[in-house]
Amino acid sequence: MRRSKYRGAFLVVEGVTDSRLYGKFTNPPECQVVIAHSKDNVRITVKEMAENRGDRLTSGIVDQDYDLLLGKSFDEHLFVTDCHDLETALMRSSALDSVLWEYGDRDEMARFRQRTGDTVKEAIVNSSLPLGMLMFLSLKNSYNLSFRDINHRSFVDPAKLSTDNKRMIDHIFSSSDHSNAAKRTVMQDLEAELKKSYDPWVICRGHDMVSILLLALRESIGLYNSRSMNQGMLSGTLRLSYSREDFHDTDLYAAIKEWGEDNGLDLWR
Repeated sequence: MRRSKYRGAFLVVEGVTDSRLYGKFTNPPECQVVIAHSKDNVRITVKEMAENRGDRLTSGIVDQDYDLLLGKSFDEHLFVTDCHDLETALMRSSALDSVLWEYGDRDEMARFRQRTGDTVKEAIVNSSLPLGMLMFLSLKNSYNLSFRDINHRSFVDPAKLSTDNKRMIDHIFSSSDHSNAAKRTVMQDLEAELKKSYDPWVICRGHDMVSILLLALRESIGLYNSRSMNQGMLSGTLRLSYSREDFHDTDLYAAIKEWGEDNGLDLWR
């Protein structure tokens, strides 16, 4: 129905937050963002428009998740995030630096580095990696673990931003009623996989990274103005801090720009 009134490109995205971020970089006369409300819906919509309706000006953006690691492929008009997902990309960018400048206590962050030997960003990556790897292994090996309603405080030390892997596995198993795996086997598999050279920005989930950042701001490195923040507010602040320059540095931007130019359109501002 929209195509009857609009001749530019449609960029189909998974959810509202994706629309808020990518929408601020698009060139509205030649590109409109459409929310599909799920990853599967993005795939279905783009395929329907291209194959069944002959519309070559509809593309989509989906989170990479673990799809490439699990050997899954993407259709021609689907573009994937450089990192695991949108929030992971935000955490890798200068947006995190801006958030820490506004909400972090610089003296506490200096002491944190002296105490741990890591920057806050490095510590968040290190503490998020075991949980991301556990989810990857669950998908890869059919552990059937549940990763809903995770309380990161139960296994992440807010002072050091270090993860206790045993407590993490206990926490995940406590809410996984239908798992067919043994804890000991899972721990052995996790330890073996963590020794391999995966890209942590593909393994780590953005939701976990933001949760751990929030924990750190509230309990160890944050100023008074971070005490009342919640996860939604922090995610929104990261999106607001994500600049055009950050986006232009991504492979995602370059791929969609090239696709638009091949179709005679300038999709980005």
